[in-house]
Amino acid sequence: MKLINSDPKKDNFYLVPEWYPHSKSYMMWPKRPDNWRKGGKPAQKLFAEIASTISKYEPITMLVQQDQYKNARSMLPDSVRLIEMSYNDAWIRDIGPTYLTNNKGKTRIVNWKFNAWGV
Repeated sequence: MKLINSDPKKDNFYLVPEWYPHSKSYMMWPKRPDNWRKGGKPAQKLFAEIASTISKYEPITMLVQQDQYKNARSMLPDSVRLIEMSYNDAWIRDIGPTYLTNNKGKTRIVNWKFNAWGV
């Protein structure tokens, strides 16, 4: 990996939209009681259904916190890969790596801090 000190926009790189063709997907298992009602149980059921459906069409990996690993494994089919990881939210586009691309097929990862305000 090479650190580049430049402006990705000036270098013609852009954020890939969620709907662009891709080879696999990642999700994060919900659990925070301050973000998800009933300890995340209704959301977990829905996330499991979504991941199960996606797994029929492409590989999917679910990131899951240690204390939720057994719960997630019991709710997800074997076709969904689980990786234990610590995190503080379940929206990977906000807290996961941000990949940029250009029209030449090159990829960059942006090093930035999410502040929820766009500032």
